[in-house]
Amino acid sequence: MYKTYLISTFLSESEGTVVLVTDRHLQIIEEIYTHDNQANQASSREAAYIIFRITGDILSEPTVRRYRALLGWKACRTVHCHSVRPANRIKRLEYCLNLQATGLANFWEDCIFTDEASFWLEKHGRITFQKVHRDPHTLKVINTGNVRVEKPKHVTKVHVWGGISVRGPTRICIFTGNMNADFYVQILEGYLVPFITSVYPDGHRFIQDNDPKHTSKKGKECITANSINWFPTPPESPDLNPIEMIWAEMKHFIRKIYQPQNQQELVTALDTYWNSSITPDVCRKYIGHIEKVIPLVIKAEGGPSGH
Repeated sequence: MYKTYLISTFLSESEGTVVLVTDRHLQIIEEIYTHDNQANQASSREAAYIIFRITGDILSEPTVRRYRALLGWKACRTVHCHSVRPANRIKRLEYCLNLQATGLANFWEDCIFTDEASFWLEKHGRITFQKVHRDPHTLKVINTGNVRVEKPKHVTKVHVWGGISVRGPTRICIFTGNMNADFYVQILEGYLVPFITSVYPDGHRFIQDNDPKHTSKKGKECITANSINWFPTPPESPDLNPIEMIWAEMKHFIRKIYQPQNQQELVTALDTYWNSSITPDVCRKYIGHIEKVIPLVIKAEGGPSGH
C-alpha cells in the first residue's frame, strides 16, 4: 500500500510545463526510496529524472522534495555495516539459533576470541576550518579556496594480532608486512598456546574468523598438533566477535588521544593501550555484548546486526 494525499488542486510548474501531481507520481517516489540498494540515495533531481523517464511528466526538484517528505522519507546519515551473502545468512542464522537454544548463560566463560587489525599513522579529518574574509566595503565573502592538507602516498601502518577472554587478554603481536600461513602458525605457537597453558588449563574454545590463513592446511595442522579446541563460527560475522569493538576503541585512542608521530610511537601507543586498558573486566563487558547481538542477527534472519 502506498500513502496517498489529496493533491487534486496542486500544480507543479517546471520549464513551462504544467503537471498535475498524481498518485502515480507518489507511487514512483515511494518505489525509488523503498528499494534496498543504492537507489534509496537518489537526489531529488535524480528522482525527478526517473519520474520523467517513466511517465514523461516533468516535476520540479522542490516538488519532489516536498512529496518525498510527505511520504515519510527524510535525509539521514548513512550508517554502514558489513555485507553478508545469502548463503552465509543461513549459516549465521543457524549458528545464532543453536546458541540461543543452548542457553547463553556462562556460554562464553571458556572462549578465546582472536583477530587481527591494522593501524595507520595518519590524521586526516573530513572537516577543516578556515577564516572567512570579507570585502571591507561590500562585506561580501571573499572566496579563499579550500584548505589543502598533504597526504602521503604510502602511509605508515602496523598490524596487530590479539585475543580476549573473560579471564583477560592474550599478549599482542605487533608486526609489519603481510601475514601468511607460516607466520600465523608462529603466532599461534608463540602467543596463543602459552596463554591457553597458563590461563585455560581446564579447557577452552578458540574462536577465529574464516580468513584463508586461519583455515589453511598449515594452520589446521598447528591447531591439531597443539590440541587447540577450535570452535568454528559462520563466515562474514565480525559482529559476533567482540574483539572488533576493542579494535575500534584502540583506533580512537590512537587517532584522538595519543596521536603518534612515527612508527615507533605508534607501536608504543598500541602496546601501552593494550597492557593498561584491556583488563579482564573490559574483556568481560565486550564479550557479554554478544548476548545483545545474537537476537538481532536472528531478527535480521542472518543479516548484519548493525553492531
